[in-house]
Amino acid sequence: MDVNAKLKIGTRHHQAGRLKDAMAVYEQILHHFPDHPDALHLSGLITHQQGNSDDAIRRIRRAIERHPQNFVFRKNLCMILFAAGKVHDSMRCCQKLIGDFPGSVDMLLLLGNVHMRQGGYQEAADCFHKAIGIESTNADLYHNLGVAYQEMGRLEKALSQYRRAIQLNPDLAEAYYNLGNALRIHSGINEVVVAAYQSALAVRPDYADASFNLSKAFDELERIEEAITGYARTLRIKPDHIDAHNSLGNAYLKQGRYPSAITCYEQAIRINPHFHMGYYNMALACKLQGRMRQAAAFAKQSLALNPEFGDASSLRVQIFQQACAWSDLERACTRLDATTKKEIAVGRCPSEQPFLNFTRHADPALNLRIARAWSDFTAARISRMGEEFVHGHRNLKDGKMVIGYVSERFRNAATAHLMLQLFGLHDRSRFAVYAYSYGKDDGSSYRERIVRDADRFIDIRHLSDLDAARRIYDDGVDVLVDLMGYMKHNRLGIFAFRPAPVQVEYLGYPGTTGADFMDYLIADHVVVPVGEEAFFTERLVRMPHCYQVNDNTQQVSDKGFSRKKCGLPENGFVYCSFNTDYKIDRSTYRTWMNILKQVPGSVLWLIVRSRETRQNLINTAGAAGVREDRLVFAKSLPKHEHLARIKLADLALDTRIVNGHTTTSDCLWVDLPVIALKGNHFASRVSASLLKAVGLPELICDSLKAYESLAVSLAGDGRRLSGIRSKLSGKKMTAPLFDSARTVRSLETAYTRMWENHTKGRGPEPFTVKTD
Repeated sequence: MDVNAKLKIGTRHHQAGRLKDAMAVYEQILHHFPDHPDALHLSGLITHQQGNSDDAIRRIRRAIERHPQNFVFRKNLCMILFAAGKVHDSMRCCQKLIGDFPGSVDMLLLLGNVHMRQGGYQEAADCFHKAIGIESTNADLYHNLGVAYQEMGRLEKALSQYRRAIQLNPDLAEAYYNLGNALRIHSGINEVVVAAYQSALAVRPDYADASFNLSKAFDELERIEEAITGYARTLRIKPDHIDAHNSLGNAYLKQGRYPSAITCYEQAIRINPHFHMGYYNMALACKLQGRMRQAAAFAKQSLALNPEFGDASSLRVQIFQQACAWSDLERACTRLDATTKKEIAVGRCPSEQPFLNFTRHADPALNLRIARAWSDFTAARISRMGEEFVHGHRNLKDGKMVIGYVSERFRNAATAHLMLQLFGLHDRSRFAVYAYSYGKDDGSSYRERIVRDADRFIDIRHLSDLDAARRIYDDGVDVLVDLMGYMKHNRLGIFAFRPAPVQVEYLGYPGTTGADFMDYLIADHVVVPVGEEAFFTERLVRMPHCYQVNDNTQQVSDKGFSRKKCGLPENGFVYCSFNTDYKIDRSTYRTWMNILKQVPGSVLWLIVRSRETRQNLINTAGAAGVREDRLVFAKSLPKHEHLARIKLADLALDTRIVNGHTTTSDCLWVDLPVIALKGNHFASRVSASLLKAVGLPELICDSLKAYESLAVSLAGDGRRLSGIRSKLSGKKMTAPLFDSARTVRSLETAYTRMWENHTKGRGPEPFTVKTD
């Protein structure tokens, strides 16, 4: 047999990808010459390609026994050991080979990769540096050195190496991809990150990971259609890319395309039935559709697959809150409390968000602890980017203080309803007003009014936190006001960069942010009494009356509403509570049922978001001895029509742990008295503040017993109730609550004092705005 001729034939088959034919030739040689080193080596490469690494290792080791100094044999053994996950064996193999061939760049590269697999990033970097000293134009070396630096958190060095690799080899897709990843950590998502991923895809169009990360970047920049296109492209490249299915579902969810989202989650679960995130997102989609039972079941399945998944515990609490399923809620809260305690104990950011915490616990110390954990997490994430804005002493531009208001809700939303007049009422001889919006343009009159009344309206929706902070800094904002806190879609990350010298929390979030990067929080003496300063990281600025600004030009529809059309009794007493369903707790609802039982013919007028919530409330009422026809459920209406409708009620009943905010103001605006409880934290004292500021402190109760007694008493004393309504109607326009101009003057006084503290180097100080 001509062995060399046979080897050439086998090699040609091998190089052409005809592995079966090549293997047949090599086995024929080995049948006659069992220890032939080349046949052993080449057949070993094929068995490795076919997925049988153990057989490959055995064959190549036999080849090395015949030729111990053959560099190629030994190099391929090292590589196969590494690929097979035999990292320690691969390292010994590499080190021994480098000892014999110290100038081998390939082996230094492989040894560096082995070190990285074991977490030895500095050792890996040393290998790559040594190899670069031998071959300074090898792009792979610079790329891998960049990966090692990135793993060590040395992002500036990593970025430098990736850029050098690209300079040497503009077709190295992995370098663009990892450049994008490093930039994302270093500076947040921006156009430079997008460009890096796009370059990776341009070089290698089938690069699934680059396609996915590009889509995620578009997603985070709220470029949802581009994200959806990208996720679909990723799935064409790699149909079983489970994260792409999941993320595509999330993008559809943002658009309200719930059936499409659910289809994506189902596909992810089909690929991996143990994918807990798929079940979690199914639960979220069902919740948004009002399918509470299914939502709870999916969240339970997510927890069964991952018992430590705190987000699913939080979601179950939210589902049961919204469904008014209080027995289930108590059990879910017990589990979430245990999870939160465990997460804080080990130094993790709790899964429970601060907003959810204060809806469950009127405990300002606990609320602060949760908020502090979240703000620390945000601050740490931002600090890693290494961006710093310097605020030295400066004079006001053109003698005017620039106030920047930041919100997602410059649209048809409760916060915008309250502050609609604020932008136009600011004194333009002393202040310039900028509005920074990161919410969608809903085309509403609220959006149009704010755009018109602000001196500048800047859409930062498609900017990263860092780029938004840079824009605010470049705009020269003096006092930056956050209107969101930890509400959904908040972007406190912008404030963590400190783009303005003075940063303030106001209106949209009734509690502390727990953040050292927020200087002040605007409150009043009712929502935060003297002595509770320790529960806030911000310095408290107390307004002279109520902290809440209102719009005293709100239009009330002249559309004719009747009790009959609204399903209300013509003569019975009508209680109402139009607070969001999650605010209704078991104790408050029990009290409402007690009230109905004591006032014959009375009804309770509610608004809820799902049929299941409605049925749960009906069932609970029935268990308390209250018939279904004593409950009346309203449909959602445009704001001006809703204001006209609620005048049909006789008395509004507030919720306990989280009061009505805009809801209470709405009732008072149309002369509907509200009975409120004064609770133990900011969120449970808002209605008390509103009632005091409108001149109705007699409607503030300190206990559910007093609340129940007053509600029953007023139903039986028409003269007294009529007197309260007349008092409200007569004093409303002169009372501080609806004196919008006075509230804005007080805010301006507060901003001026804050600025003076800054310019005089005193730093943030608490103070009370004096009564004008």
